[in-house]
Amino acid sequence: MFMEVMKYLKVIGLTVLLMAALALAAPAGAKELDARSQAAPSAPAAGSIGDLVWRDDNLNGLPDGGEAGINNVLMQLFSKPCVNVLPGDTPTATATTAGGGIYAFSGLGAGHYCVRPAPSNFAPGGALYRLAYTPEPSIAPEARDVILATGQVFNDADFGYTDSGLALTKTASTTGSCPGVDPLTIYDPGTTVTYCYDVHNTGHTYLKNVQLSDDKLGFLGYYPGPGPLAPGAHWLFSTSTQIYTTTVNIGSVTGDPSDFKSRPLPGDSPSAQDPATVYYVPRAVIGDRVWEDVNGNGVQDAGEPGIANVTVRLYDSSDVLRGTTTTNGSGLYSFNPIPGDYYVQFVLPGGYVFTFRDQGANDTADSDPDRTTGKTAVTTLVSAEYDPTWDAGMFRYATLGDKVWSDTNANGIQDGGEAGLSGVTVKLYNSANVLQGTTTTNASGVYSFTNLVPGDYYVEFVKPAGYVFSPQDQGANDAVDSDANTSTGKTAVTTLISGESDLTWDAGLYQYATLGDKVWSDTNANGIQDGGEAGLSGVTVKLYNSANVLQGTTTTNASGVYSFTNLVPGDYYVQFTLLTGYYFSPQDQGANDAVDSDADTSTGKTAVTTLISGESDLTWDAGMYYHASLGDFVWNDTDADKVQDPGELGIPGVVISLTLPSGAVLTTTTDVNGLYLFDNLPAGNFVVDVVSVPSGYFLTTANDPLPVTLAPSQNYRDADFGYAGKGHIVGVVFYDWNKDGVQDPNETGIDNVEVCLYQDVDGDGVFDNPGDVQLACQNTTGGGGYAFNNYMPGHYLVVQTQPSGLQSSPASPNVRPVHLVVVGPGGQSEQRDFGEFYVVRVGDQVFVDANGNGIQDPGEPGMIGVPLQLTGIDAAGTAISQSVNSLNGAYIFDILLPGTYTVTAPTNFNNYLRISASPLITTFVIGSAAREDLTLDFRYAYPTGLSLQRFDAAVQGGKVVLSWEIIGAAPQGFNVWRADNAKAAGAVKLTATPLLSADSAYQFVDKTVTAGQSYWYWLDNVSDGQRFGPQSVAVPAGPTMRVRAFLPMVSGSVSGK
Repeated sequence: MFMEVMKYLKVIGLTVLLMAALALAAPAGAKELDARSQAAPSAPAAGSIGDLVWRDDNLNGLPDGGEAGINNVLMQLFSKPCVNVLPGDTPTATATTAGGGIYAFSGLGAGHYCVRPAPSNFAPGGALYRLAYTPEPSIAPEARDVILATGQVFNDADFGYTDSGLALTKTASTTGSCPGVDPLTIYDPGTTVTYCYDVHNTGHTYLKNVQLSDDKLGFLGYYPGPGPLAPGAHWLFSTSTQIYTTTVNIGSVTGDPSDFKSRPLPGDSPSAQDPATVYYVPRAVIGDRVWEDVNGNGVQDAGEPGIANVTVRLYDSSDVLRGTTTTNGSGLYSFNPIPGDYYVQFVLPGGYVFTFRDQGANDTADSDPDRTTGKTAVTTLVSAEYDPTWDAGMFRYATLGDKVWSDTNANGIQDGGEAGLSGVTVKLYNSANVLQGTTTTNASGVYSFTNLVPGDYYVEFVKPAGYVFSPQDQGANDAVDSDANTSTGKTAVTTLISGESDLTWDAGLYQYATLGDKVWSDTNANGIQDGGEAGLSGVTVKLYNSANVLQGTTTTNASGVYSFTNLVPGDYYVQFTLLTGYYFSPQDQGANDAVDSDADTSTGKTAVTTLISGESDLTWDAGMYYHASLGDFVWNDTDADKVQDPGELGIPGVVISLTLPSGAVLTTTTDVNGLYLFDNLPAGNFVVDVVSVPSGYFLTTANDPLPVTLAPSQNYRDADFGYAGKGHIVGVVFYDWNKDGVQDPNETGIDNVEVCLYQDVDGDGVFDNPGDVQLACQNTTGGGGYAFNNYMPGHYLVVQTQPSGLQSSPASPNVRPVHLVVVGPGGQSEQRDFGEFYVVRVGDQVFVDANGNGIQDPGEPGMIGVPLQLTGIDAAGTAISQSVNSLNGAYIFDILLPGTYTVTAPTNFNNYLRISASPLITTFVIGSAAREDLTLDFRYAYPTGLSLQRFDAAVQGGKVVLSWEIIGAAPQGFNVWRADNAKAAGAVKLTATPLLSADSAYQFVDKTVTAGQSYWYWLDNVSDGQRFGPQSVAVPAGPTMRVRAFLPMVSGSVSGK
């Protein structure tokens, strides 16, 4: 009653106190019989923890009816949380399940406990070995934390387990279907064997990751689902492979325990294996051959062939058909049966009979089938036996024939188109000269003797009247030669073998032939006998056979006719001998052999013709005529004027064709001198055509094709053709500094100048506009160059558009005529260049700079007659030296080429002193826009006043150092004035007393300057009151600078300052 109460309470999910249940079931005073007897029941404040370890086979986490408890499970209790339990820790208490998996820890105070099955339960021999834990939300985990209150009885520390298991059954099949068998026997190496795997979940857990493998085939796959493999479920899997030898394959399967949702369950992963054996038992081989028993002796003799496509059947000893085959091209056959008892039956092909059975002592060479049934005796075959001794010999009746024919060419060979002769008598004899049969040829000349027993025979032919036998045994082919002796008509003796049809015994017969016909005067040389063209008599004609052996000679009669008669059929040709002054007509013209000329124009020989039996061939004619000729010259018309000028050479290798009046076409090629010739021509209308010329030539004479009419015997020599190559017209536009029209090394090209090419229509070398035709224009590039490419020889003009700012060199005007002459297939004209130049000038003023300010102010006069000298090197590389005198103060050097020039003025002129620099230098860069430099002025001082050679100001060490030098006077006294701007009215005097110097050089140091300030300085000559300046200077914070001025700069007298 106790267990029934416990199961009921577990099913409905109630938690009850185990001890109370015991009290209900046991009589007063009874002792506990399970593991809970360790706890003292008398302490009311003590608590307990329990209570069940069971087989949860349905994986629902509840101890259902029929699920047994698990005894002998060692339980451990730790007085701390499970997370703090370490391997090797000693438990506070232990208990062992009993009485259906019940356990309890009693007498426990309040606290945090950890309950678990001891690890030893899961080792081999343990109560939980290979069992899987089945956690569910309502069941405690495998290690359970319990927080126990004082006196609390906790009976929910239950642990459910179940087993997992796998079984594998492996079989093999040759049908591709499962299940198969184990073991399996195969007889052919490479047989496709299907392995069948039955995976069975024999446990109570679901299984996930179920994978199948094979020790020979490797990994095969995972259980495909859906979901994990359910308890009791099967997974059927198959795979195929080829087996060549006896093989043992071991299948293996593994899986991991899980619940139905594939959530893993703790516990061992089950596995299973099962081998399958495939035995390879080799087949036997039985054969061997069906052969043509040529001599019918029942033995395979050397050279006797196999018979193909004979049906052969294999039966077992119970007369069950086990196989059918046919012999191959060599008469061979074979069967590959499994070991057992068998016999062979051969099926006779049409027209065959079996030869004699079991002849001789050699089973490998005799004939084994019964002559009536075609069956052999029964034989026993063991595994891998090879028995090639089962043969069958057969033979057939023989036939002899074949034909009597009209040997039209009497060559003793049946050629295509040679007909048979009917009604000819033919007799058959054996080797003992006994007549075996007589027959006559049919409409095709064919005869035959059939149903002959193999043996020795010969044939005799009886020739018809008027015929003779052809030569015997001609050529290497017995099937088409003539076998009759030319005297007796009998053949040689032949041996007929089994089944032979010998249709090679023939006889050729022929009649004599005739050949002719005519030699005529071919007045129009068209190679055809036209009406009114007469025969030529007395022409010698010779007949040769194809071996070039003369067979006869004759001459034409008064009508030009000849003939050769009584000719044996065969191959012949005729040779005609030309009459003096004649030429042979063109050979084989037109479509009518009866009226054409058959003689080769060089040798007089005809083609070889075959005369057939009884033929009269009167088609071998020869035309003769007096000849004409035509030529003559293809030349390089270098100037394209269509005239053969002296020095213009012929072009070799030009292919010329000539169309004859008959429409036939002849070709020839010009020789090394450009000459060609067609001779032996008849009178009539011809067309000369240039077929091909060397690459690069173009026709200038415009006469291709050229029609020509030849009179008889005319020698026409005006069929000439001029050809010219295309050429290039090139040149350059350049700076022609020396104006000689020739580009020198230092004379550079000018790009972007327009140059146009014109056709000089009238060839006068003068640009006619309108009139001359513009062909192309381009701008010079790449250093002034231009090129007009691929133009025929002729007269051209190259016209330059005058570049702006330049002048044409007198030696190269803007229009340059070109006579383009091209020798060969390509060339270039003489270069046509255009030279350009331009001039520059320098100068300006020579004047009296009265106030010394460097500017020619109103009232400051120019100086007349001052001699000025210009020197330098111009763009042509010429040293230049020129002199001019100033006029009204101005001077100019003009008509100069670009270059670098120096202008020099005298220091003194008419008591005036030059106060500006000399010489002055200027440079003109080639190609720049500069054409003049009018800034080269020269200034002079008053002829009686003092002048300053220089006036300098420099910053040194934070001070301003003034220095100056006078010319044209004795040493003077100077005062120095300074201002902070250019206005002298605000200047202050820096010198207490005038500065003196023993010579013409002076210096003054201003120590009162401020860094970053600019100053202006003046000098006063105390002797004459002249003022010079101002000179300005900036005092920087950085490096010292120096300023130099060329003076005098006269501003007035000292008075009034």
